[in-house]
Amino acid sequence: EFPRQCIFIGSTNDREYLRDQTGGRRFWPIVCKLVGQIDNPRLRREIMQVWAEALHIFHEMEKQYNGTLPLFLTDQAAEQALVMQQSRRVESSEEMLAGKIEAWLDQPVGTDEDFDDLDPNAPKTFRNETSVQQIWEEMLRRDGSVPHTEAMKIGKAMLIVGWHRTEGPVTAREINKKYGKCRVYVRPGTEI
Repeated sequence: EFPRQCIFIGSTNDREYLRDQTGGRRFWPIVCKLVGQIDNPRLRREIMQVWAEALHIFHEMEKQYNGTLPLFLTDQAAEQALVMQQSRRVESSEEMLAGKIEAWLDQPVGTDEDFDDLDPNAPKTFRNETSVQQIWEEMLRRDGSVPHTEAMKIGKAMLIVGWHRTEGPVTAREINKKYGKCRVYVRPGTEI
């Protein structure tokens, strides 16, 4: 309803600066590779010509769009911007945690107390369900209740991994023997 009427330009020396997964879409990173120092005296002499050329390009674009300049990217430029945005995004703590959790979840666990993970013939099974508390205690090796902020981080990490959370607490599961009635994350393709 309200078309964009301006743009903002900024610069940074950091290679990774887009802090979240969605906020980066507002930015179109352009990499400027500078070789050597800027020739400031020359730039001062030619700056008016630079602005004159920019104004000329602006007027030509106005003619092309009948007096109104669209402030949007073409499809091709939008695709390029997405690639650049992803290349400049900082990996979140949830994404880093997701990688560790996924590796832990994909380690085989024994079917009985005599399980030897070094024995290639030992019967193996994999975790098909887990809970925030189980990850907190068994994977992260922390004691006590999970602080709310950490529970939220683990929950986001589990969604990144692709596991699905039950709508509410479940009972009569193997996990309940140790952790009680709780919400459970389930491996994709596993029935509850």
